[in-house]
Amino acid sequence: MDSERSQIIVHWKTSLGHFAGAAATMLGYNGRRALAIPARSLEQVATKSWELAPGVDEPYPTICISESHFGRILGSAPPYQSVASVTADIRRDRHYGGPTRAFLLRDALLFRQHVYCGLYRGDLYSTLGWQALRRAETGELSHSILATTYSGTRWFGHFLHDELPLQELVSSLGVGVGHLRPTYKHEPGWRAVLGVKAPPSYASLRVRELVLIDDCGQNPAKRSRYLKLRSRLTGFPRGHDRIFLRRSRSRGSDDRHIVNSEEVEERLVQEGFHVVDTGQITVDEMLKRCMGASIVVSVDGSHAAPSFYFGRRGACLLFIYPPKRVSVLLPRLAQFYGMIGAMFIAEPVSGRDSEFRVDPDELMREIDVCCRARTVANPNPGAIWPALDCGEDRGGPCRAAVDANIGV
Repeated sequence: MDSERSQIIVHWKTSLGHFAGAAATMLGYNGRRALAIPARSLEQVATKSWELAPGVDEPYPTICISESHFGRILGSAPPYQSVASVTADIRRDRHYGGPTRAFLLRDALLFRQHVYCGLYRGDLYSTLGWQALRRAETGELSHSILATTYSGTRWFGHFLHDELPLQELVSSLGVGVGHLRPTYKHEPGWRAVLGVKAPPSYASLRVRELVLIDDCGQNPAKRSRYLKLRSRLTGFPRGHDRIFLRRSRSRGSDDRHIVNSEEVEERLVQEGFHVVDTGQITVDEMLKRCMGASIVVSVDGSHAAPSFYFGRRGACLLFIYPPKRVSVLLPRLAQFYGMIGAMFIAEPVSGRDSEFRVDPDELMREIDVCCRARTVANPNPGAIWPALDCGEDRGGPCRAAVDANIGV
């Protein structure tokens, strides 16, 4: 007991030392900013940067959408994008995917939801308060790679299609670390079926050489990681062919709610659709019901992101949008997962931004049009995006580039 008590005391003394050093760094940054010393960007503070995978400029399969629906677009999500810009994005027939780049920071600090390095502070987002620090790990490392992101922490959809592919890459390059954040309800289930372990998370971590990876660009190497993750979903039986993903309503959230949802769901069921509320079932149950679906219909949102993994190659994914919250993110991503992206712009409900009406007959017509257009345009749609290998799985050039630049 005395030995155990001594270890606890040593642990707390060490943690308090780490927190004291982290607090000093944070206060030093805030003090310099209070003196109007300008902050610096990641590019400015990085000791060096290099390319892990090249970008791409290529033809892009057009998103399937009825021409009459363009006139319904009244706003965008995010709201700062103009209607004209959203419309241009939907019509775009070329894709530019930026390169995957790495940035090396020396003497960096990961503290709560921020990365500090000199006059740089990067925000990683977290809803955990100071009380969570008491039970969290602290430490010091010579070399590590940041494996968590702002968007993956804030939105579950980005966790599935951005953060997990990033962690797939990081695990092949070196020691990945993450910041302290809440765990999503379905996160353990998805990690289990996709084979991506959670990186160790720290409340405070000082790193002599910390690598940050910009993996936002949809380049061929990132798309190959999507397919590698999908390939691990084995052992599940074929589920229902036609799926409607219901968006759960939660108190205080932006609901994006179909006001005549019961009427819409009833019509979809009559047409052979199986209604799934992803918020009310486990990941395993979701995959058993949905695996191999050829058509998935859903209101736009993070709850729809699982369709990228359970839909069959070449599946049609139709996303329904409120007129004032239109985004091309999910239908574009569908193409990169080897599927067909389609959009349905609903009709507005007076005075309500996030509630809207869907004509069931029109929805069924659009579903039929999208499925026919997919078949005519590409009889082998699952081959739209071939899997290209950056070498992540075996280490390869990506691992060699990291090793060469962090001096291990």
